[in-house]
Amino acid sequence: MKLLILLFLFNFVLAFNNCDICKDLVGIIEGEMKIYNSSINIIEKVMHGVCETIIIKPEREECLAIVNDIHNITQWIMDGLYPKDICIKLGMCPNQTYYLDL
Repeated sequence: MKLLILLFLFNFVLAFNNCDICKDLVGIIEGEMKIYNSSINIIEKVMHGVCETIIIKPEREECLAIVNDIHNITQWIMDGLYPKDICIKLGMCPNQTYYLDL
């Protein structure tokens, strides 16, 4: 778990992008569920702890907003959605569809 949090913080410093931050957070939630078999209450506590380490207020608030959607996120993970798809549903990533003009 500590490794996941450290990886998130490292990625957070490199990318001030809502989509990337969201995917990293959802990845931590997914790891807590699948690797550590953590309960929703433990995941919420871990995620609140992660969010509180973010010193930039807008990003911290976005992190907490994601944590507030933890029940939907865990359900979507159980449904097999990928982190980017979950972040699209949360409005953190653009839903990019590419069309080729032939």
